[in-house]
Amino acid sequence: MEGLDILEKKNAIKVLIQVFENPGINKSRLIDLEPEGRGSKLERIDELVEAELICTEKTIEKNSIIKLYTTKKGSDIAKYLINAKLILNDLKPEPKTNLSTPSEEGCTTIKE
Repeated sequence: MEGLDILEKKNAIKVLIQVFENPGINKSRLIDLEPEGRGSKLERIDELVEAELICTEKTIEKNSIIKLYTTKKGSDIAKYLINAKLILNDLKPEPKTNLSTPSEEGCTTIKE
């Protein structure tokens, strides 16, 4: 997928921003935030991982959980999108700066 193609798809921007605002969230919890559009959100997660805007990290516990994080590129895009939303709503852009992303070593792509 090239350029903005992924972001033009249903729920892509919403998923990217939600992962940015909730680092380490898992797929189920992400869907629970807003249950409508479950199927398209699950597809978008996989596509955003493929586009390297979101990365995954698998826990090593017994019932391992796949955590979602934005990559550097994904974080940069999410910040721009949040600022655009604030500007459109006549608010002063102030994106969250205390959010973390995993180290490059901790970020893996997991195909399910």
